[in-house]
Amino acid sequence: MKLDPNSALWTDPLVLAWIGDAYYTLAVREWLVSHSAAGSGALHTKMKSFVSASAQARTWERIYDFLTDEEKDLGRRARNRHNTSWAKNCSLADYKKATALEAVLGYLYLSKKTQRLNDLLSIIIHQR
Repeated sequence: MKLDPNSALWTDPLVLAWIGDAYYTLAVREWLVSHSAAGSGALHTKMKSFVSASAQARTWERIYDFLTDEEKDLGRRARNRHNTSWAKNCSLADYKKATALEAVLGYLYLSKKTQRLNDLLSIIIHQR
């Protein structure tokens, strides 16, 4: 699929976060399946330790120093966007950090920056 870089998709960090959330969840699920013989229930429990808003907020803090200036700027824009709602099991600050992480991952995914995306995911998974 070819995406128009002038579309709202590229300018709205919350749209990038929406894509990034889906990509991150799938990437974590693929990693867990390839590194565990557990059943679906146990895998789901392990997955939540990666993809909950509070876990993603901690991940954002851990990888921040590894980000480029462009990625940090995108994350800042995503964090500063007004959210009308957030997950009830975390603080608004954590939710915004999770959104920043997802926006960066969504941008890298849609930009087809596969190597950079894989590098960040490797850092995320191996820093746990």
